[in-house]
Amino acid sequence: MTDASHFLDLFRYNDWANARVLEALEAAEPRHGKTVRFEKAMDLLSHVLRAQTVWLGRIRQDDDASQPFWHRDVLPDCRRRSEKTTRDWLAFL
Repeated sequence: MTDASHFLDLFRYNDWANARVLEALEAAEPRHGKTVRFEKAMDLLSHVLRAQTVWLGRIRQDDDASQPFWHRDVLPDCRRRSEKTTRDWLAFL
């Protein structure tokens, strides 16, 4: 296994894991008010997805490197960010 294929495998797994978290949060999203646990899970998922964007931006030395790490996104935005960062990382690798 080459280093490149190893990193590609890791990011494919990362994409799979992020998709499972998104599915679980979409299924558990409270319809009437947010729970503390749901909000904390959204904080963490948003942070992970934003960090993926920021780190790729730092490697590429582009504007995405200046995003805030701790900003809670809504689920549809998390899904879009997850799909975009996966595409961008896989293209980079």
